[in-house]
Amino acid sequence: MRGVAMNSDQGPVTVRLPELESYCSRILEASGVVPEEAPQVAKALVWAEARGLVSHGVRLLPTYVRRFRAGLVRSPSAARLIRDHACWSVIDGGNGFGPVVGNMAVKDGVRRASRHGISAVWVRNSTHFGAAGYYAWQIAQQDLIGCALSNAFPTMAVWGAAEPAIGTNPIALSAPVGEGPPLLLDIASSVASRQRINMARERGLPIPETWALDADGRPTNNPEQAAVLLPFGEHKGSGLAVFVEILCAFLSGAASRHEIGRLSSDFDRPEGVGHFFMAIDPNRIADAEAYYARIRKTAAELRALRPAEGTKRVLLPGDPKSAAEESSISHGIQLSPRLAQELFDLGNTLGLPRPETV
Repeated sequence: MRGVAMNSDQGPVTVRLPELESYCSRILEASGVVPEEAPQVAKALVWAEARGLVSHGVRLLPTYVRRFRAGLVRSPSAARLIRDHACWSVIDGGNGFGPVVGNMAVKDGVRRASRHGISAVWVRNSTHFGAAGYYAWQIAQQDLIGCALSNAFPTMAVWGAAEPAIGTNPIALSAPVGEGPPLLLDIASSVASRQRINMARERGLPIPETWALDADGRPTNNPEQAAVLLPFGEHKGSGLAVFVEILCAFLSGAASRHEIGRLSSDFDRPEGVGHFFMAIDPNRIADAEAYYARIRKTAAELRALRPAEGTKRVLLPGDPKSAAEESSISHGIQLSPRLAQELFDLGNTLGLPRPETV
């Protein structure tokens, strides 16, 4: 594939996971990101890509680089602890890369939860941190129950409104099971993310009318006319988004709603978003042996339930994404020709050779 231009008629371009992660890291470092931080950003994006969360995967890399070059993201990070209590803290992200600030918050929260049984960490003045599930997953890797939330620029209507008023504020929850991948719920408050609608537009595909409203407040299946995202579950997703805003912005002091700089279009101001993380140590709060026995038993019983018509088998939170990750590790990550070309063009401008393709 080296030196060959691709077009939309060609099939996906497959890159081994380590190769893609290394390539993204080298792009960031060649753009000026410090060597200690570039791999952290790349890992967060490739983790999402490998699990099929392509809307929060490597397609975000060119935007991250552009915001960094515009001086809206800082590296090295100036993130610092500004409030420090036994089991909770507040971090000022200093407009550092979201994955770098998020990793700092997770480490701080894990340390506090391991000592006190539970922790909460608030973050302000941060930037887009990729998939919220990445941070909840990291907490679960330390045998802790995890929670990761973030607010975002308002692209979604609150239920009953015809205009955007709140972000698609994601919610991620994780629970270790002792053996194998943790249970991991990672959802946006909207039916679909803006990135998924952008992907449909790029591919010339319609979207379901339940995803968005047009500028006049009417349901639309045209991604070009999708002006307002809709919350999932009507009032349910809307209500959750409001409470994520409270936890992420009002308590931390982060920017809220229209104060936030838009990731892909506001290149004259920082994002200033807020995050919230929680970690719970089941080894300290509960009887660890009983906890793991019960969660494994419950998970096995739920997966063994008789499938409904049209369903092959019962899945629990995280099952499909874990399977996608296993496939990505074994067979590589498939990139659309358009995305691969965008990444390779960016690397070429920085004098980087393309990664080996499968």
